Amino acid sequence: MYDKYECLTDPLKISDTTFVPGSMVVDSSSRSGQRYFSGYVFVGSYKSPDEIFETGLVLTPDPSVDTETRLGLLYGPSSGATRFHNASAGVSSSICSHVAGWFFSNFGTVGYVYLVNATCFRGYASPNNLHPSISHYYPNLAKDICDVNFSHPISSDYIVGVVWPYRFLNPERSKWRQGPPEGLKITINPHYNGNKTLKTAEEVIALFC
Repeated sequence: MYDKYECLTDPLKISDTTFVPGSMVVDSSSRSGQRYFSGYVFVGSYKSPDEIFETGLVLTPDPSVDTETRLGLLYGPSSGATRFHNASAGVSSSICSHVAGWFFSNFGTVGYVYLVNATCFRGYASPNNLHPSISHYYPNLAKDICDVNFSHPISSDYIVGVVWPYRFLNPERSKWRQGPPEGLKITINPHYNGNKTLKTAEEVIALFC
């Protein structure tokens, strides 16, 4: 799978997708201080591309958690880009690929980072008080936007592909806890280009170069 890949070469855009054309931040008209983000996001997951490319990013709402509590978790700052993924609150993501990779990358643990085209969605945008080991790379993420949380699953045809730092052979060997990646490799999800309402994978890649 990973022998066929393209490259995302702009280090600014892979660390902050608000710089990618098509991204948009909107202030809430009903909740003071709340903002929404539409654009491109990165999601960290322990699930492999074989599964994610088929099922998408799913969640299982907990019926014991009331709606107000669930939404409160989504608009509040989270503890990382995977905190609510595949859980009861929603799908959590980051505008920064390094942040998305950092939080699943516990010592010796294999994980994956996916690029999602969320230009058709609005996610709850919030800053994140990151661990000091990574926050010094991205001081802006604690003040502006870091996490983007979605209250709904994301189907496979919105997932552009799996990404990993350029210097590594494949996602399984990637070490996201090193310094920020200067570029990313991406293996395209074979189901992505079937969604004719979105930019093609080739067009998305061009936006990151």
